[in-house]
Amino acid sequence: MPTTEVQSRREYPPGALSLRCLMQRALAAFALLLAACAAPAGAPAPAPAIPTAARLEPLSATPTPEASPTPWDAPEGRPRYLLDVDIHYSAARLDVRQTLILTNPTGMGLRQLPLVVAARWVDAFELGELRVGGQPWTQYAFSQGVMTIALPEVLAPDAALHLELDYALRLPENPGVLSATRRQIHAANWYPYLPPYLPGRGWLIHPPGLVGEHLSFAPADFEVTLRPDDPGLVLMAPGARQDLDAGARFTLPGARAFAWSAGPAFLWLDAESAGIPVRAYIYPEHAQAGQAALETAAGALALYQELFGPYPHASLTLVEASFPDGLESDAFFFLDQAYFAEYDGTVRNYLTAIAAHETAHQWWYSRVGNDQALEPWLDEALCTFSELLFYERLHPSQVEWWWQFRVDRFNLEGYVDSAIYDLPEFVPYVKAVYLRGARFLNDVRKLTGERALLAALRDYAARHAGGIASAEDFFAILDEHSPADLANLRAYYFKP
Repeated sequence: MPTTEVQSRREYPPGALSLRCLMQRALAAFALLLAACAAPAGAPAPAPAIPTAARLEPLSATPTPEASPTPWDAPEGRPRYLLDVDIHYSAARLDVRQTLILTNPTGMGLRQLPLVVAARWVDAFELGELRVGGQPWTQYAFSQGVMTIALPEVLAPDAALHLELDYALRLPENPGVLSATRRQIHAANWYPYLPPYLPGRGWLIHPPGLVGEHLSFAPADFEVTLRPDDPGLVLMAPGARQDLDAGARFTLPGARAFAWSAGPAFLWLDAESAGIPVRAYIYPEHAQAGQAALETAAGALALYQELFGPYPHASLTLVEASFPDGLESDAFFFLDQAYFAEYDGTVRNYLTAIAAHETAHQWWYSRVGNDQALEPWLDEALCTFSELLFYERLHPSQVEWWWQFRVDRFNLEGYVDSAIYDLPEFVPYVKAVYLRGARFLNDVRKLTGERALLAALRDYAARHAGGIASAEDFFAILDEHSPADLANLRAYYFKP
């Protein structure tokens, strides 16, 4: 996610820049109300406890023996999501049939299983039926965006489970990451998913905060079929595409999430970067800006492969969005229409900088995951620093401009390692995590030398590929590559 709210550049009415932030605040307030733990006025929300498998409370109902499922075929390691979606475009509704095939990742027997249902936070999710092992199942409960399913029998470690869900998504009209606007559907964080499980911590589940992202994902394999009721809709999604008589099927292996879009009037532009297809879907009036965004993403992809290691997917898709902001996903990202509208024909603009930022998320989010609620700097600071590397390598005459435009003109303060619950406003959060984060990493480079830092980043990306890395993981690898003492820097930039 970029740093748009801190940038006074748009011609939106007052307050429009913070639409996403305001939505997050409302959702967080609702969550705190449900939890009966609201903070005093003006105080940051407290960091939540992370539930573990052992702490999930049992449901009162006991399943009958007749409801116990028969054995299933074990999936191959990662969870598999099979999603069949009927798109009712004019009605702003999606009808979804979802199959989730998984193994128990906890190392203990489970009587319950949590699914995160982020669409409930925007009141978009309507469950029709749940089936466990092919049998209709009603032993579940919703609480604060989490669906806890009481299983028919104890699920042994590494045992397989099939879940099927039929549900409708009634898409909000307000622009957002899950919405139906005048120009398109945005579908991110739209399906129930199994959260990552961290040994010693449990399920990685957080409520929304006042700022930032709260969801983290484990890699999975996706097969998503989109069936529009309007044959004129352009379907925009990541992965390998198979056109069908009605709609298309997209296959995306080893991805943390699957986001997509659809709309009636888009043009698409194609490029290639080191053998990897890159495609941009753009509003027709922004063809020139779209070409610039495509070229930036392709150039950044090639550079980041050289610096950070292999790109984790087989293609990359970027989509112009009609909600204010950008959003990363696997092999895919959204870019705000305002960036395209304000493109000035140069690289001295947000379109170029944020396209490079979002491309970097394919390494610092997709390849290496992190706890986005408690340690957001591990993706956002690294992506902002990656912007700097992009300008240094590909547009060196614009490096001074980048520092002044993106960082130095703001009065920066706050701890780089702030959680999304530490700061009650989005602007202080961006200044601390994104912008001071870029300064911190640049100061680390001055101490360790560029060769050592880049070697550490490449090693970090390789060792923690597919996992959820922590700050201590990051610093442990950095220590292996450089004897430099970072204690003073960490004391200056990080929490005491």
